[in-house]
Amino acid sequence: SSINSWKDPNFQEMQGDADPLVPASNNVIGLSGKSTLFQKKFVIAFDGGISFYDPNTSDIFIEPKIDQVDLTKKVNWAGKGSISYALKNHNIKFEYEKILPGYITMGGYFFNTDMQNITFSPSGTFAGGKVTYAISTGVQKNNLDSKKTETTKRFVGSGNLSINPSAVWGIDMNYNNFGIWQLDGTMKINDSVRIRQIN
Repeated sequence: SSINSWKDPNFQEMQGDADPLVPASNNVIGLSGKSTLFQKKFVIAFDGGISFYDPNTSDIFIEPKIDQVDLTKKVNWAGKGSISYALKNHNIKFEYEKILPGYITMGGYFFNTDMQNITFSPSGTFAGGKVTYAISTGVQKNNLDSKKTETTKRFVGSGNLSINPSAVWGIDMNYNNFGIWQLDGTMKINDSVRIRQIN
């Protein structure tokens, strides 16, 4: 799939020290797919896009300011993919997602950028279907271009166990864990301001 969008090229407006309003254009190429292998035991899926964004298609040269929007041309990509393996009563899934810093597209209102996610999610049943479980663990980090003063990493883990020995009663148990910590980026972080927290 593809998107070609633009702002009115006849619209040009400057508002003092505020962010300049100038015509822009955006071309996006997207690709997604899904495939099964080995008698549908393996499932591979992917979804991604490349964005060619020009924030200023006018002839006006605008001197960049620190507190104004970045008006340089951008070519960035974002995508995610997964591989899952299905057994008789169990399933294992691995997911990877990456959105480069500065990814912009007119095809969406808001995007989290500068992010990489790795997730591992096994699930299944045993004891004749009376016991089910689902586990999800993942690690997220930012500063993918190593330009920030610090790198923030997050760990998220959750688990669910459901035991139903009969049709009239059962037990559900849930566990959640969240952790965040910071590493040095372009500057060494003082231990007094370094973030490290586990819940």
